[in-house]
Amino acid sequence: MKTLVYIAGPFGPSNGITMEENTFFAERVGKYAQELGYAPVVPHSSILRGVYGDDTKPEERVEGTLSTLALMMAIMESPNSELWVITDELGEMSKGTLEEFDIWRFNNPDSTIRICKVQEWRRQMRNFHLAKLVEMIPEKEQENK
Repeated sequence: MKTLVYIAGPFGPSNGITMEENTFFAERVGKYAQELGYAPVVPHSSILRGVYGDDTKPEERVEGTLSTLALMMAIMESPNSELWVITDELGEMSKGTLEEFDIWRFNNPDSTIRICKVQEWRRQMRNFHLAKLVEMIPEKEQENK
């Protein structure tokens, strides 16, 4: 069975970054996890599309948060599950991400947690994709370069 990875990161708009941009980036990190052989869970997409209710309405936001946390707790109980955290450029977590991190760390202190700034996630993904491109170049062409 694949290792489950819960992707946590900022959702709400901040520092000029929209919910849509935060969701798109979290989805990219999830895609990266998938390409590495993990089974990623990216709650941002469901929140943005209203699966858990309207995030702008306080009562629906609370219910949505509870649903997201229940999902995270179920993933956390899976063997070898991981938490991947996206921070801002300063290494700071959003309020919701910090709550998820604290709950995960308290309940599963020995699990793998990857915490990276946005630019570090971008670097890792770029390097991964560059390595994949090199793998696709026939060996003879690599020797000639």
